[in-house]
Amino acid sequence: MNPLVSVVIIVRNMPDTIGDCLESLLDQTVPKDKYEIIVVDNNSTDNTREIVRKYPVKLVSEEKVGNFGGARNMGITNSKGEIVAFIDADCIAEKDWIQKMLTLHSSFPRIAGHGGSNSNPYPENKVARTIACAQNGDWSPDAPRRVADFLPGCNCSYRKEVLLQVGMFPEGTASEDILIGAKIRRTGQLLLFDPVLIVEHDFDRTLNKLAQKEERCGRGHFNMHSSYERASRMRLLALTLFSPLFILGRSARGFQRIMLYSKRKQDVFILLPYILYSGVYWTKGYLTQASVRGRERKLA
Repeated sequence: MNPLVSVVIIVRNMPDTIGDCLESLLDQTVPKDKYEIIVVDNNSTDNTREIVRKYPVKLVSEEKVGNFGGARNMGITNSKGEIVAFIDADCIAEKDWIQKMLTLHSSFPRIAGHGGSNSNPYPENKVARTIACAQNGDWSPDAPRRVADFLPGCNCSYRKEVLLQVGMFPEGTASEDILIGAKIRRTGQLLLFDPVLIVEHDFDRTLNKLAQKEERCGRGHFNMHSSYERASRMRLLALTLFSPLFILGRSARGFQRIMLYSKRKQDVFILLPYILYSGVYWTKGYLTQASVRGRERKLA
């Protein structure tokens, strides 16, 4: 009998966290025959693969580094489950993570996908708090259940038939989790966020990592904007020209998330430099991707 759930993990050079992630998945409350674990290695250059081979999981490879959508699709292609779940290699799932996921899919059979929350194990680190509250606040354990535009790639699951129907994840681009959400919603189907699905996320704790993550998000949002029903060039030009204002917009959204979901309301002031820093790099990513898309159009 096929497993009900295929859990897909994408990993590249993460020997310090992949073992803990796999052990949390192998210690679930549901029977082992109800799920499978697929690890997609994105061309690791260290001993990550050797660590993965110590566990009873399926290991496959995506050689194109940074092709997160392609790696997720590799996992889908190799999956046997009716539901395909995704968790990041730096996350630890609660013991009943898969059980709660199955309950949600059973309770809401017409929902295309379910996403869950991220808990922060580094509450005293300011960069981690910025990511957890200002950037990922919408996926906080204190955020409400709601219909979402997209689901967090580190903690989500989809009905496999829906992923196949929409052509799976976009490849060769950043923020594939945002873009798959847009593809699914264009078919009229819904995505649901529920904070009861919890993973502990080993959030980045350095400014360099924060900048990289925000640039990736900015590029992904430009791709999402440009994908809406062949958005007109005029609309994209207007978005690009006014994108420096996104620094303020991104920052204001960060403040809002802190006020809504953080138990430390004083972080609105304490994290101000980090939130503005995030907005700068998010805007840089947006403008960079707009420039890349412009050059592609000229060459076409």
